[in-house]
Amino acid sequence: MQTAGRVVSQWRDEGVERSGTLPSDWYTSRELFELEREHLFRHVWTCVGRTEQVAEPGQFFTCEVANEQVLVVRDRGGQLRALSNVCLHRAGPVAMGCGQRRAFQCPYHGWTYELDGRVRGTQGMENTECFEPGTMRLPEFRAQAWGPLVWVAIEPDVPPLAEWLAQITPRAANYRLDELTYMGGRRWRIECNWKMYVDNYMEGYHIPFIHPGLNQGLSPSVYTYSLGTWSNEQYGAEPHPRGPGSRVASVLGSIQAFRALKPPMPGLDETERNGYYFFWLFPCHTFNFMPDGFLLLSIRPIDVELTESTFSWWFPEEATLDRKLLQAAVVNFGHLVNTEDVEICTHAQKGMRSSVYRQGRYSAEQEKCLHHFHRIASAYMEPHLVRGGNGHLGNGHVAGASESVAR
Repeated sequence: MQTAGRVVSQWRDEGVERSGTLPSDWYTSRELFELEREHLFRHVWTCVGRTEQVAEPGQFFTCEVANEQVLVVRDRGGQLRALSNVCLHRAGPVAMGCGQRRAFQCPYHGWTYELDGRVRGTQGMENTECFEPGTMRLPEFRAQAWGPLVWVAIEPDVPPLAEWLAQITPRAANYRLDELTYMGGRRWRIECNWKMYVDNYMEGYHIPFIHPGLNQGLSPSVYTYSLGTWSNEQYGAEPHPRGPGSRVASVLGSIQAFRALKPPMPGLDETERNGYYFFWLFPCHTFNFMPDGFLLLSIRPIDVELTESTFSWWFPEEATLDRKLLQAAVVNFGHLVNTEDVEICTHAQKGMRSSVYRQGRYSAEQEKCLHHFHRIASAYMEPHLVRGGNGHLGNGHVAGASESVAR
């Protein structure tokens, strides 16, 4: 139930030991979802694609970020750009899909644009007065590459990408992401709020109950948490060599046989060879570093109770069929785990609409990352939840909250 004058119920943070979780209407309010689009998703870095898609001048792809139509392209000088994909004439698309072009032409009325966004041609506009196409260009957003990924920030107040990824970049070094090969992935649509799905990623508490297979591959005694400013880290060690791969190894006859066929990637340290580093990056991405390769999970909020999740996999190139089959087994296992997550998130979303449930409590030991996520999300949204308020979304406000989380 809404508090008078507010979009949703107020969440009070009294630390992970004493706080209740986010109130249920944070997961069901359409008004809050629209505010998140404006005041949250536009003010963060979003992974929109892969660098291999825009490796050469003229290569491009289109995407959507917080209801903004975006055209990502490599211009003639080799610069990566994120342009508005909205024609300056009558709002048609400047480009569609992906591919490679020397210039772009809007299919609506034929206006053309250079790869850097400058207007190139405006046939049919010759007699229009006070019209100077030579001074016109598409609005541009910030775009940056990190490893094999392309990131876009819509608003200028977003901190640099290096700061956003500060906790993750050092860990990525030994995995040599630029040397791995993109192997494809899978997409799910889930009937739940995006925060419900993110919440599920934030703890290993549910693993013994929802993921019996994964539970065999992770040691509960070696499952640790670490909080950063814009991210957090979970580490799960394997009780036996290769963890989830041990399910495959049982088919081959022994864990040792599996290790002999598919050892960890070279160059990893001891913890990386024998465990999994799971990073969440605010608000909608997770980085999963495995002994076998790298998995990116991207979460796209579609509607207040509809979320899309995409798994994208990177592995070392393998020359033999048996090694490729073992990689496929790792992918299949990952998809099985997410299918289990999708099912429980769908059920829990229905629970959020119960008339007798308002909020729960955190496990002080196992849900530190969940509380961390709620603190950051609340810091973004609280200034905008009181109708008629003049709360300002600023870096200082959010940083202050996250710094206290990290202490």
